[in-house]
Formats: sequence, C-alpha cells, structure tokens
Amino acid sequence: MKHLTRGCLSTAVDEHGRTYRCRVTSLAFKGEQDVRGVEAHWIVGEPVERAIRIMERLVAFGHPRLFSVLASSPHYPRNDPNWSKTSTQTIADLRAFMDWINDYCTAHGRGDFTPLVNSCRWPMTTRQFRRTVAWFIAHRPGGTVAGAIQYRHLSVQMFEGYAGTSESGFRPEVEAEQALTRG
Repeated sequence: MKHLTRGCLSTAVDEHGRTYRCRVTSLAFKGEQDVRGVEAHWIVGEPVERAIRIMERLVAFGHPRLFSVLASSPHYPRNDPNWSKTSTQTIADLRAFMDWINDYCTAHGRGDFTPLVNSCRWPMTTRQFRRTVAWFIAHRPGGTVAGAIQYRHLSVQMFEGYAGTSESGFRPEVEAEQALTRG
C-alpha cells in the first residue's frame, strides 16, 4: 500500500458508462526476489476505489505516492516527494482514526465503537489492521478465494489461516454465512 501512486486506479466501464471493474496497479514484495518489488495488479471493490480517489485529492501536489506524509504533519519532508509514512506513523494514524470513530459514535449515540480492553484503548497495529481487513474480505461471497489472491497467498487454506485459525471456528463461521447468503 505504501507504494500506491497517483493514477494507480484504472476502471473498465460498460456501454452505459457504469464501472464494472476497478484495478489497482502497484508494487508487490511478498514472495518476490527483487527487493525493489515487482509490478502487480489487484481487482478491488467500490470502497477501495472511493478511498483511492479521496487519497489522490488529499496528497499534496507533486507528491506521487498516496501515502506520502501530509503537508500539515510535523514529519512532512520538505525535499523528497516520494517519502512515505513509517510504520510508527501509520500506527499513530490508525489509532487516531479509531479515536475519531469512537468520538463520532459517542456524539451520535451509536454503539459500534471500538470497546476498551482492560480499561485501555485497543493497541492497534498494522498487522491487526491487515488481519481485520482479511476477516471482512473472507466474509464476502467468494471472499476466501478473493482474499487468497489479494494477500498473495499460495492457497485458500493459507488465507483462512491468516484471516482466522480453524481452531477459532473461522471456516465453519464463513461456511455458515455463505450458506445464509445462498439461501
């Protein structure tokens, strides 16, 4: 994700101008021999398309990477437009986003906030965020196959293990939800 750039999103439209496929092009590193990464493509859904379009508007002009540090940040580099956020900065952003969600839920009387754990805020990390996204992908129709492709796993079983272990009941839970969807 840190290597996503302006123009990484391409869409295919039908004869009525409706988008039927969105593709993201970036660099992949997992399982590759080249430490600089290799070009890779992913088919994504509408929420990803919308997020990329928003990021393209947020990133300062002249900064090609979508995850460049914003000009308002104290970490903003004055001389390198290719500089991306560090993992520490990304984790701080995820935690600030969780705080914003919780404040929004409180202000609007919503119950779908992030609960405290042992009276403390959940210590979100990028690893947990990736696994949470994987869990949601797996719960979509055809999600385990899509997730295996998206996460560049060699098999569906690897993705199932990544998104949640079989001991946790992940596979039966997904199968039950898929049966409900088919019904």
